[in-house]
Amino acid sequence: MLRSLLLRCFEFGERVAPRVRGMAFRILFDLPFRRVGRHLTVLGGRSIQIGDSVTVGDGCWIEAVVRYRDQSFNPQLIIGDRVSMSNWTHISCAKKIVLGEGCLIGSKVFIGDHSHGRLHVDADGSETIPRDMPLVNADSIEIGAGTWICDGAVILAGSKIGRGSVIGANSVVKIREERGALIAGAPAKVLRFF
Repeated sequence: MLRSLLLRCFEFGERVAPRVRGMAFRILFDLPFRRVGRHLTVLGGRSIQIGDSVTVGDGCWIEAVVRYRDQSFNPQLIIGDRVSMSNWTHISCAKKIVLGEGCLIGSKVFIGDHSHGRLHVDADGSETIPRDMPLVNADSIEIGAGTWICDGAVILAGSKIGRGSVIGANSVVKIREERGALIAGAPAKVLRFF
């Protein structure tokens, strides 16, 4: 009996805690999340616009890159109403990313509108590793309303995903498609239109 009561108390706490964390982000940081999982990282909050009823899972990292080393950026990260992010989603914006209303984002998804380049070897043999390179290839990403991005997908700079699309699990997407479609693969391609 005591064990059952303790289990119910624990389950109640697990349901209530994300809402309390959401309220804390709203009050302390003016970021109107509805529910927030554990260990959320938000960087560049002034460049992030969040719609109503947005929920975020555990371990998410949402970043508007204002400065990187000696580079400055003016990012716009727009998250529409009722967007739902599962655990360990990483969004990194140096230019512009728009997540349309009602998007469902699976676990371990990366959405980034820039890259670090690759290992560079100078004529004298000295190397510059990607971490020390400037951010390059910045290009906007637009994900249409009602899109479902399945677990493990990667959405790269320059992508435009049509309303109501489905991005397959573990896909690597750098595609521009305005129509709703099933998009999958690495590299991803349109498998069929809706």
